[in-house]
Amino acid sequence: MANVQVETVDAVHRRLVIEIPADAVTQEIDQAFGEFRRSANVPGFRRGKVPRRVLERMAGDRLRAEVLERLVQDSYLEALRDENIEPVSHPEITTESAAQSGEPLRYSATVEVKPEVSVGRYDGIAVERPLRSVVDEDVDSYLEQARQSAARVEPIEDRTVAEAEDVATVDYEATADGAMIGKGDDRLVQVGGDDQLEMGAHLGGVAVGSSTEFTVEYPEDFASAELAGKTVSFNVSVKKLGQRVVPPLDDDFAKSYGGFEDLAQMRDKVREELEAQAMRSADGAVRSALIESLLRENEFDVPQTMVERRAEGMVNEFLSSMGARRPPASQEREVRAKLQEEMEPRARQQVRANLLLEAIADSEGLEVSEEEIAAEIDNHIAHAGPSGEQLRSLYADPSTRIGLRLQMLRERALDRVIEKANVRTVEEKSSVAGTPGNG
Repeated sequence: MANVQVETVDAVHRRLVIEIPADAVTQEIDQAFGEFRRSANVPGFRRGKVPRRVLERMAGDRLRAEVLERLVQDSYLEALRDENIEPVSHPEITTESAAQSGEPLRYSATVEVKPEVSVGRYDGIAVERPLRSVVDEDVDSYLEQARQSAARVEPIEDRTVAEAEDVATVDYEATADGAMIGKGDDRLVQVGGDDQLEMGAHLGGVAVGSSTEFTVEYPEDFASAELAGKTVSFNVSVKKLGQRVVPPLDDDFAKSYGGFEDLAQMRDKVREELEAQAMRSADGAVRSALIESLLRENEFDVPQTMVERRAEGMVNEFLSSMGARRPPASQEREVRAKLQEEMEPRARQQVRANLLLEAIADSEGLEVSEEEIAAEIDNHIAHAGPSGEQLRSLYADPSTRIGLRLQMLRERALDRVIEKANVRTVEEKSSVAGTPGNG
């Protein structure tokens, strides 16, 4: 029905110039008036017999606007199909001829598209695989952390004044600018320390049953947006004192902590897991290095819409990970805007990397079958726990399945690059060996 011309604006923009012939426009408008005539209830006229001139006065402008809007939408989608264009953004529509009586409708639609990526040579890339050695000190450090995490708090009965290293049970209120911004009951606080931003640094010498007041000036760059740059007044009541009791590192601890037979078995299992972690870390470093190499050797523009969409996803992931530290709703819009700006450079690199890997997958003839996608979804659901059914509903959306397919395809492409790479394993020293306090 429509005449279509496609112009390449640049690597990531296409401009479609679309013209709908005058007779087609007239036919659609006449049809709209015919449908309106059949339903219009106009005093003095029988239903279906209202003259066109009366209908024009009643709803002419509205009917024409609705017809033109529908014609633009339908012809735009038809043009995308016919020209095999997959936009990644909403079109920017510009009307060039508004189809007056007996005239064609002519408009342009400018959209962003994925660039045509031509990947250079990607076989034989030299990359190091940094494999960290696992030594006794690593195992000792892990076991010490486990032992500390299993500590219990026992009441202190021979004194009532808080000292460093005590665990105080407190109630507190926090105010700023005369308004309460925080309140807590029966909170456990470690007494002591030199960080004046921490509550525990202000509790030394306070007796059980009494309270203390102090102020804290938080810096402008403090992690919590609610506290950053504010002077906060605290009123803290100490209710009781306790001390951390750390269990000894012995066979009983190994049995209670992880169901091991004895401490020797626990040490062996810890070493195995640390070695597995080191292997995963080394493999991850190889993947990152190869992607960085591909990005350096293949420069190309990417659609800004894709960058903004990826940056928005990164912001959502970051805010979700903050948990209780997430900024209040009143500040979230400002925080989001700042984070979006900060994350765009990294998002741009991720988009470029994804497009490179998709191009490599196409070059290598890689595919992902529907059976493989279904198996991957089942695997995700099996590891999702209580949210498994919610995840199943999410993957019922075709667009989500398409996204998963692309993700799997990129992983296969990167695996293929790794197969063709020149990977050299480099042994790295333990990060804790020889560190004071370990072993």
